[in-house]
Amino acid sequence: QWLSTSHFVLGFFFLIGHLWHAGRARAAEAGFEKGIDRESEPVLAMTDLD
Repeated sequence: QWLSTSHFVLGFFFLIGHLWHAGRARAAEAGFEKGIDRESEPVLAMTDLD
C-alpha cells in the first residue's frame, strides 16, 4: 500500500511539474516571460563580501 501511494504522489507531482514547465516554455516562446528587471535589484548596490 505504501508503494502504490508513494508512486501515485510522486507521479502526481511529476505531472504537475511537467504541465508547469510546458506552460512556462509556451509563455516564453510567445514573449510573455519578461524576467526580472536586474537594474533595480538592491543587491547590486551592496558592497562586496570579503
